[in-house]
Amino acid sequence: MDVYKEGYEPETLEVADIRRILGIGLNQAYKLVNSGEFRVIKIGRKIIIPKESFYKWFNGQEQ
Repeated sequence: MDVYKEGYEPETLEVADIRRILGIGLNQAYKLVNSGEFRVIKIGRKIIIPKESFYKWFNGQEQ
């Protein structure tokens, strides 16, 4: 897959994306990400969130 093609969208979100989507502050975004409400992947200090997991939670479908 060529990730540099126009229109490509990654399958993951970052904390800044969660903050922007929900309109919340940085501290609230980190609390939510660390709450276990949806899947989070930590790579070193970097936190990434699979879009599918976040949007299932957002839409009330994730348990």
